[in-house]
Amino acid sequence: MSCPGDDVKVIHSVDPLTVKMNRALYDPCDARSLRDEILDLQAKVGFIVVEFLASDAQAQLLIREMIEDSPSSVAHSVHKRILYKTGLLFIVRLGHAHSASPELVSRASIIL
Repeated sequence: MSCPGDDVKVIHSVDPLTVKMNRALYDPCDARSLRDEILDLQAKVGFIVVEFLASDAQAQLLIREMIEDSPSSVAHSVHKRILYKTGLLFIVRLGHAHSASPELVSRASIIL
């Protein structure tokens, strides 16, 4: 039995070296960010999975920062920009030659 809003959507193959979690002040107004993609999906579905590609140690550090990103409601004048992590799962795909950095592991809930 399926309930409306219980759908799962996956954002595949996010490269943290090229994708930003947030737009910067100097980015064009129409520039998209991962936050925009997640917020758009959260308005439509119940669960979202974000698959990050961790090609190297720098990518892992950026992923950690992206996962930790959780601005307070005080920091935003528009509350609809706040990213709530309910129903949101981050998956990190490591290359065969890489292992997870201690910084990334410190934020993991499950390691497979």
